[in-house]
Amino acid sequence: MCIYAYIYDERARDERLYIHLRRKRRWRKPKLSRSQHRHGPIPNRIGITERPSIIATRQTFGHWEGDLILFNKTKTNLITLRERKSRLMLAIKNPSKQAKTTADNIIDKFKGNKKSLLATVTFDNGGEFAEHQRIAQALNIDIFFCKPYASYEKGTIENGNRELRY
Repeated sequence: MCIYAYIYDERARDERLYIHLRRKRRWRKPKLSRSQHRHGPIPNRIGITERPSIIATRQTFGHWEGDLILFNKTKTNLITLRERKSRLMLAIKNPSKQAKTTADNIIDKFKGNKKSLLATVTFDNGGEFAEHQRIAQALNIDIFFCKPYASYEKGTIENGNRELRY
């Protein structure tokens, strides 16, 4: 029996070993299977494999990674954007997870003089980024998407989100 199976086992719950885990949960959250996901793929998305290779080298400024942080007890969430070279991180308060609201907030953050800060953005496949074409058109940038279930392809923002939550 592996360590986590023992910690989450009902017979060991009296020992309260879960308090030594990072998230201190009494029960393991069930994982969703691929068939349990509700939404289809994002239309007209450009995959990360088509992203220029210069972005991976982190030599030029203006290439960002984006994600959404959800909170348990409120509908409010954060859009987080992190620049790959400088590791600069921006957090934008977002009142809902709807794609239109998310797109509006990103466009408002970078409109005007700040447009020059952006060249590309890489998102995951969350439905909140479904209006990526409107963002790309308004800010004149290229937007790329990770492969499904491969958020490790934008590890800079995932690590930043983990630090922000902690």
